[in-house]
Formats: sequence, C-alpha cells, structure tokens
Amino acid sequence: MGSIGLRHARLLAESPGVRVAAFDAAPHGLQLPPAVEATLTIVSSFEELLDAAPDALVVATPDALHAPQAIEACRRGITVLVEKPVADSVAAAEELARVAAQSGARVLVGYVLRHYAVLRRVRELLADGAVGTPVSVHVNLGAYETLRVARNRFSETDRYRLPYDYSHEWDYLQWLLGPVAEVAAVARLAGDLPLRQDPNVINGVVAFDSGVTGTFHLDYVQEGQGRRLDVVGDRGTLRADLARGRVTVRAHADALTRSYDCSEERDVAFGRQLSHFLDVARGVAVPLVSVEDGLRALRVADAVVAACDGGGWRSVDVRI
Repeated sequence: MGSIGLRHARLLAESPGVRVAAFDAAPHGLQLPPAVEATLTIVSSFEELLDAAPDALVVATPDALHAPQAIEACRRGITVLVEKPVADSVAAAEELARVAAQSGARVLVGYVLRHYAVLRRVRELLADGAVGTPVSVHVNLGAYETLRVARNRFSETDRYRLPYDYSHEWDYLQWLLGPVAEVAAVARLAGDLPLRQDPNVINGVVAFDSGVTGTFHLDYVQEGQGRRLDVVGDRGTLRADLARGRVTVRAHADALTRSYDCSEERDVAFGRQLSHFLDVARGVAVPLVSVEDGLRALRVADAVVAACDGGGWRSVDVRI
C-alpha cells in the first residue's frame, strides 16, 4: 500500500459499518496509523483477500497488476475500484472492460479529481455557458512531490511514468470537453534535482473531437505548484487552481470577474469518492468514472508517448 492505498484503507476503516481487510506484497516498512492498525485485518495473499468474499475491492497495486487483479475480482462478482491508470496497456484495459461487461461486475477507476468540489464547479460553469463556447484550454501540472513521497521508488530505467501517473489530466479534460482526437508532444529529462524520472518534462498540444484545441505542460520538477487549468471561451475566460480550490471567471463583455472558493481538505474528496464507491457496491449508484473512461485516458497517454518518441501528430482512438 503506497500513499494512495494507505489513504483508502484509512478512510474506509473510518467509515461506519465497514470492515476492511488488506494484502500488501511488500509489507516491510508498512506504517499504518494506530487507528487503522487497530481495525484493519491483514491477510497473507491476494487470493485470501478474494476468498473472504468482500463486497468491494480496492486495487492500488503497481500498474501491471491493475487489470489482472480487477479481472479476477470481476469474475467473482466483486465491485472494484481500480487505481489509475486502469491498466498498463490498452489491450489489458480492453480485456478488463470485456470481462466486466460479461460478468456484470461494476468497475470504477480512481480518477478522484472528478470528486473535487473545484472541478465539479468548473464543469457546472462550463455547462452553464459561463465562458460561452470553449475554444481553447491550457493545463499546467507540477508534481515533484510524487517522486518524494512514493513508498516504492520508481525505477530509474522505467521511462514515461509522467503521462500515466498523471492520466488524471486526460480523464478530466475529456470529462469537461469531450473526446481527445489528436495530440503532439515533446519530452526531455531536465535539471539536476536529486530525484529524476525520465522524462521529467512533457509539453504538448491537444485537439478535441469537438474542435477545441489547447496545450498541456506536465513535469516532475515543480513542487507545491499543483494543478492549474485555463479555459478560453468566446464569451469569457475561466481560470482554476485545482490544488487550492479556487476558480475565477472573467466575462469579455464587461470585464466582470467572479470568484469561487471551493477549497477543501484532500480527505474530503477522497471520502466522497469512497462513499460513491460503497453506493455502487450496494447497487444504489452507477460508476461516475467507468472502465471505459479509464480506457479513453490510457489511449491518450499512449498517444502522448508515441508523439514524444516519433514526432508529429498522433491520433487517439475514440471508439469503445
């Protein structure tokens, strides 16, 4: 259990009426908060975890295990929350989608940003026409702290982690603006920070199926900068600081600026995600982020890598 797995375990253990069991293949150095340690059952294998017939399962393992473990849970009819990216390859994600459909098991993907109050407000504002028709978008993400807080350090030979670790961007952009059709991108390993993942800077251009175009910047260099999103429309401009929970909208006609404070602790959004997860397991809700959404985000990440390696524009398959 890395930082996300530990957060899920802690918040689920604090949920009324929920009993939590966990398996960690690398238990050495696992430090659980005392309140969690007192309520969490640790089992000796993944099979033992499934044999306990849980109502729901969180898969927060390394990417290569996401699809195989989620598929096994689906075959047993268990509702699954699989962390992002949904799989380590498009083929594995497509197989998970097929098994989920055949078994009827419900699968959610851990794009928690959709549960952030600030991003929900952005979606509402765009839907209400606050900026008119969107014409352009820009994303800026700085995430050096991801390398710093990781429990299991990334291999220095494991390239292109950035567009997959932060496939959040490909999910929420498509949630807000529709399918991505094409991308172009460049990447490099820059600077001399103590922790480096190759590449640690990616810049690119994105074209949506709707005709909206924009740019993105992702890096493992900035610390404390978080996420920023700008949307330009024909009637105004929206700027969102997703890390700090603030949104401003400036109307072109009268230069009037409206501000929204949607700040909240990260646990609130994660708790909202897990509450939704439990509702899906109980059969009273449908997944907000489906396995198909995870597949769409993974295809964009693959296209970004292909563009970085081969140059030019790369098409994204929008079919499901």
